[in-house]
Amino acid sequence: MDDQLEKIEGFNTGAADKVADYEAQLAEARKEANGIRNAAKDEGVAEEHALMSVAGKEASGTIQAARTEIQSQVKSAMDQLTKDVDKYAEQATGKILGQA
Repeated sequence: MDDQLEKIEGFNTGAADKVADYEAQLAEARKEANGIRNAAKDEGVAEEHALMSVAGKEASGTIQAARTEIQSQVKSAMDQLTKDVDKYAEQATGKILGQA
């Protein structure tokens, strides 16, 4: 009976050691997984910043191109209006002076 009791105690000790070893391995695996997750998260954040930077530069370029186009159109319209005003002023002057 003592022999069986010693075997049971030995089995329990071995089982407790195995559980402790399993828990240590599990804790190490969790630690490693957290490290991998944090590294992937940091990489994702860095990539997001890079994409946002590129998008910001593209948007800035698009806005600048649009502003340049608008300025060009405004200048063309002003030039055309100036020519039209001069033409209409000459016509009005001619009518007033009776030359039309």
